[in-house]
Amino acid sequence: FVTLLAALAVVVPFGTTWSLDARRRARRGDDRGDVLAVGWVWLVRAQVGVVYVFAGLAKLQADWLIRAEPLRFWLPARRDLPVVGSLLAAPETAHIAAVAGAAFDCLVVPALLWRRTRPWAYAAVLGFHLVTWSLFPIGVFPWLMAACATAFFEPDWPRRLVARWRPTTTADGAAGTSTAAIVRRTAPPRLAALALTAGVAWMAVQVALPLRHLAYAGDHRWSGEGYRFGWNVLLTERVGSVAFEVRDPATGRTWTADPAELYTPAQLRVMPAEADLVHQAAQAIAAHEAAEGHPDVEVRVDAWLSVNGRPPARWIDPTVDLAAAPRTPWHRPWLLPPP
Repeated sequence: FVTLLAALAVVVPFGTTWSLDARRRARRGDDRGDVLAVGWVWLVRAQVGVVYVFAGLAKLQADWLIRAEPLRFWLPARRDLPVVGSLLAAPETAHIAAVAGAAFDCLVVPALLWRRTRPWAYAAVLGFHLVTWSLFPIGVFPWLMAACATAFFEPDWPRRLVARWRPTTTADGAAGTSTAAIVRRTAPPRLAALALTAGVAWMAVQVALPLRHLAYAGDHRWSGEGYRFGWNVLLTERVGSVAFEVRDPATGRTWTADPAELYTPAQLRVMPAEADLVHQAAQAIAAHEAAEGHPDVEVRVDAWLSVNGRPPARWIDPTVDLAAAPRTPWHRPWLLPPP
């Protein structure tokens, strides 16, 4: 989400009013207007809304709603927290949290859009993200989402907030909220049409990316195909293990490669549960062996995966030479179906 927001910041004129550029324009008497076109506001709202909507839709499945997985593993692990620790350890808590989380993600966008429910919805946003930040190591994401959710407020809310705490006077000395008139300018029709087309295309991509897993066969929570950028927030716990077997076809000798020679501990924690990373590791091991004087080696893996606490199962075909398998954005034929 940080990357997407940064990409939007390149084109969306966020600095129209409160920015160094706006101050410089004011000093120069540059009359470019200080009102943002409503289309930009709706683009930011749509980008934030996509995250919540698809996070909610992803939770409408049995693992989350019925079995409360993976919350029923994660919440008891925080039983050491003061005051709420015993509550988190209760089995009922995970089920209540699962239903509440799905309801929040599915309903928060329409609730933020409706003026009557907006204050309550934003209070729920703050509470929800405070809880997730307290319980799970997800970085700045909760605070960023809470800040971006203010895009659903009336666009002039920052001006009204400033005016409430720092009233100004008009040129004739009367009380007011601004010393300058708000200037509205209309974009040229061709530029407006281009911006509208680009905005629609951008949002079409944002909707298509979370749905692309439907183009792959099988369960994307098992294969991982189409999982990223799907806004599957806190939805799946994947635990994997992998051993790399190297074979030199020239001599017939086989040995087990140690990926710790090529990867950091943090990378080794993530890699065994991600098919594309296992594939990359196999090819990196082959390149490393070639540099050590063993060209054209074959690399096969003994890879096991557990999803949401289920018993581990083999998920990569151990007969396939991953060093020779091409990397592809399409379905990987060497992935085995779930048990």
